[in-house]
Amino acid sequence: MTLMNLSHSFKLLLVVSLAVSLVAAPAAAVSVAENGVPQEAEVGSEVTATFTLTELYKDSSNEWTLAGETELENVSWTVKKFGLDDSQLEKKSFGGSAFTADVAADDDVTRVEVTVTGTVPAVENFTYSPKETFQLASLSRQQGDNTEELESWDVHHYTKDSTEARQAIANAESAIEQAGGDEDAEKQVTRAISSYNNGNFENAADIAADAEESASSTKQSNERNELLLYGGIGAVALLAVVGGVFYWRSQQDTYDKLR
Repeated sequence: MTLMNLSHSFKLLLVVSLAVSLVAAPAAAVSVAENGVPQEAEVGSEVTATFTLTELYKDSSNEWTLAGETELENVSWTVKKFGLDDSQLEKKSFGGSAFTADVAADDDVTRVEVTVTGTVPAVENFTYSPKETFQLASLSRQQGDNTEELESWDVHHYTKDSTEARQAIANAESAIEQAGGDEDAEKQVTRAISSYNNGNFENAADIAADAEESASSTKQSNERNELLLYGGIGAVALLAVVGGVFYWRSQQDTYDKLR
């Protein structure tokens, strides 16, 4: 193969490798930072969270639409746009469960802050596992007919009664684990979870408390049996030592008489 052919082949290989790397490389998304998103929230309480979007045009056109949704109630949105010198260019407020706002490089928008405030909704279906959640917020980028979710935040919501029942079940599960297992208590926990899922929290808490008590009794019984076992082993060992001493002394006495 001539030097010219080698050079041509190398260039072709380089072009192909570059094309493959471009296809394989993951697209960089809009950067989204959160502030104030709780891990859990009580039904009826008010929550506020803020989301900051940067790198707005890194993997998209210089103009697109920001869309937001939430399952909060009595909702208000505030959307702020900032420019190159970090000065505020625009501030708009929206009501309702959703909003849209245009984002354009021609307007010198480099950063967007979205704040949502609302009331935590009621739980439609209680489930012990997985925990009940609602959508605090979802932000998407729309370009033409294409919609891409940027980020979504789900939060566990609860009532006073549901969280007390959940804690009672968790305590029972912990007691069973510490006891090394308790078949009867495990059955009770299953019944407690069923009551929880049906929204019967008082019954769930009572059954879970019985399960915890049963598991605690099992643990105490196991510990007592363990002590008795170790005590028995110790007694046997002591008798063996005492018997050995007596045997040794009897052998010594026999030896002295022979002398």
